Amino acid sequence: MNFHIIRRKYRVLFLIAIVGTIYLCFQIFSFKVLNFTSQKEMHHKARQNSMVFEDIEHNIKEVSNDNVAEFNQKTVDNDKDLSSLPRGVHVSMSEMYLPDSRGKFKCHNSKIHIPFVAVNDDYCDCPDSSDEPGTSACLESKFYCTFQNPDIEPQYIPGSRVNDGVCDCCDGSDEWNSITVFSGVQLTDKRMKGSLSHAPCKDDCSKVLKENEEDAKIRSFGKRLRQTYLEAAKKISNKQDYGPNGVFYKLSLECFEFDSVEYKYKLCPFHSVTQQAFPNPPTDIGKVPVWKVKLPGHYALKMDKGDASRCPYGKTRSTVINFICGLTDKIIKVSEEEKCTYSIRFSTPAAC
Repeated sequence: MNFHIIRRKYRVLFLIAIVGTIYLCFQIFSFKVLNFTSQKEMHHKARQNSMVFEDIEHNIKEVSNDNVAEFNQKTVDNDKDLSSLPRGVHVSMSEMYLPDSRGKFKCHNSKIHIPFVAVNDDYCDCPDSSDEPGTSACLESKFYCTFQNPDIEPQYIPGSRVNDGVCDCCDGSDEWNSITVFSGVQLTDKRMKGSLSHAPCKDDCSKVLKENEEDAKIRSFGKRLRQTYLEAAKKISNKQDYGPNGVFYKLSLECFEFDSVEYKYKLCPFHSVTQQAFPNPPTDIGKVPVWKVKLPGHYALKMDKGDASRCPYGKTRSTVINFICGLTDKIIKVSEEEKCTYSIRFSTPAAC
């Protein structure tokens, strides 16, 4: 009897040992499978991350070449656009510098008409200086450099600096008359980005592009994000109201705020702009959208017909929104250019 009991105990112990061994083997096998799977997943993720990093690195390396190619293409396009324009005129102002049916030029802020051949003749005919964009004849004329840096407001210099022997524009387009100055004159002023030099000028715009490589990277990635803005406008019928292919429509669905020392600004693109000094109620500084410029790299939307109270000559307040390329939608700067006239710099991928 005792023998059978002992035998049964050994059988139970033997079965327990077998089950334990099987369980242990199963655990070891499972651990190896999990470890293998984990390593495989980690390897796969690392490979993916490496591919993404390589893709980003490749894109960053290509940005400069793409940017130069883009600049060259824009230069070709601008040359086509500017070939028929008077010297010193920005392409966005082309319609203002076309002769009428009588071959006349109308001064911008008056009813005076002069022969179109008198534009840039080195004599100031218009009281507003608009007939001499490419010379130094008028006190208040503006000369726009031929090269324009993408995604910033058009660059210009006062007409008085044209042909003064100092290279203000990176492409030297302001010194078209090849005037030189005494080489001993020291240049310490920085009128535009970059150091100044004496005429004859060299084309240093490639250096400007290299200095702005970070901006070029932003434009490169911003162009990818821009697709979501185009997608948002696919179903609307009035795309033309919101820029090329309605790319700025998405912004019209939101409002953005900006705090300055004195005021709180609220911008609802294409709808309204307000300025508020607490505890006073908000002041309307623009509500009717009108495009001023719709060119690649230069998008300016004017919000017109704001409140006229305390404005000179009863004019209404207005705000110009300059859209610049950025990776997020946000107000960068708000300024009052003159009484009741405001300017907003707004960063968005839609402008890339």
